[in-house]
Amino acid sequence: MQIFGVLSLLFCVISMFALFARWVAGGQWSFAIALILMIVSMLISLRELQISVGALDLLLMELDGEEKK
Repeated sequence: MQIFGVLSLLFCVISMFALFARWVAGGQWSFAIALILMIVSMLISLRELQISVGALDLLLMELDGEEKK
C-alpha cells in the first residue's frame, strides 16, 4: 500500500514539473497515473482494514470464550 502511495506522490511531482516546463501532455498523463496509483493504494488500505477488523473479531471471540470457562 505504501509503495503505491509513494509512487503516486512521485508522479504528482513529475506532473507538476512537466506542467511547469509547459509539457502539458506529459503532465496530464503523469497526473492520471498518480490518480490511478492513489486509488490502488486506498483500495489496498481498505482491504488491510477489513483483514484487521476480522482478526480483532476473532481475538475478541476467543477472549470471550475463555472468559466464560
